[in-house]
Amino acid sequence: MLALILLHLCHSLHAETLNIAAHEFCPYLCEPVKESGKEGYVAEILKAVYDPAGYRLKFHRVSYVRGIRDTEQGTYDGMPTLNPRSSEKMVLSEEPCGILIQNFYVRKGNPWKYDGLKSLENITVGSVSGYNYSALDPDYEAYLRKNSNTRPKKVFYAATRNPSLTSHSS
Repeated sequence: MLALILLHLCHSLHAETLNIAAHEFCPYLCEPVKESGKEGYVAEILKAVYDPAGYRLKFHRVSYVRGIRDTEQGTYDGMPTLNPRSSEKMVLSEEPCGILIQNFYVRKGNPWKYDGLKSLENITVGSVSGYNYSALDPDYEAYLRKNSNTRPKKVFYAATRNPSLTSHSS
């Protein structure tokens, strides 16, 4: 019995570490320092799956674009919270672990509401650099690409580790 306990302890000490690229995207993936120690429910799911199998997860806080690039290049072992169009080089799970609803935000008092692509004609849209919305709405993704280099500017991209800093405004 003691030998089994020691064997288990030795295995735990030598558990393989999986390096995970994690962009701040609370409540999916959170900055524990900012969220009372909480890492987000996706991090909790990953730990519940991999910890019993003897793996230790190390989350590396990176931007969304850098996380994809570095994971594709092998710097990280994986990156959660991607959609099927985020990367052609990574294999994604077939089962989703959550849903995402996209929203537009405007200044208080602004009556604008999204009502299809036509409603975007007279506004400027802010988006997170590197995000690919085609899994949610291919037409919206095409709109962003088509209008990202127009004059006057209709689409602005922000590169940030915190996607909640990006707002959509008129």
